[in-house]
Amino acid sequence: MPVLQHICCCTVSSMSVKSRKSKRIRAQLVRQCACRLDLSLITVDQAKDTISRLLRRLNLSSSPTGLEKWLWKTNQENLEFLMPESFENLMEDFVLAILPTSANSASIRPRLDAICLQLLAVTRKNQRKAVIETPYWRSNSTITSPVDPVLKTSVDYILWYGPREEWSTQLVIIRRDRLIHDESWAALPAMAIIQDARKARGYESGVYGVCTDSYTWTFLHLTHHGQEISPRQGTREK
Repeated sequence: MPVLQHICCCTVSSMSVKSRKSKRIRAQLVRQCACRLDLSLITVDQAKDTISRLLRRLNLSSSPTGLEKWLWKTNQENLEFLMPESFENLMEDFVLAILPTSANSASIRPRLDAICLQLLAVTRKNQRKAVIETPYWRSNSTITSPVDPVLKTSVDYILWYGPREEWSTQLVIIRRDRLIHDESWAALPAMAIIQDARKARGYESGVYGVCTDSYTWTFLHLTHHGQEISPRQGTREK
């Protein structure tokens, strides 16, 4: 842990950031990178330089308020319509079968598996037009940056819609094994690696990230300009 703290302190202190919000975003990326990236095979100075290079390439900044409002605007009625009644029954069954309480850490993994699979299945069934590539989940995956192979991290779910070598993905999910009570930025390192790889290939679209205990959800977004949209939280009824 002292090594990770040193990486965080050195990298953050070397930044020249005008906006306090932008500084918070960059600090969160550094902190989460130190916690979630596999940096065990390199020195502290190498790790600091690697994360600093990633920050420079992404050029992270805070997003305009108008863009945030547009991005997180959803039609709740449509979302509720998508999910079948059997899904709600399944969520209730998890509570009955695992522990006789409402929210508990033992049900996190099966709940999240069910939610992810159901969401993708329902979405594909409701697609009104044919798509060239069929989206699919990969679980327990390791992603390695093609730009800087030292950057490597694991994700619990990643949604692919095309060849992996072309970085045809825009969504990662990080599962927390304990109940969370505040926003979590744990998906940010994986998002940064993906966005870095996609920018190198000339893509001009953003990347989404989710961190959840299957009850509380933190949603993150990186635009292709490097703007980080302020996280949004949602909580399902326990």
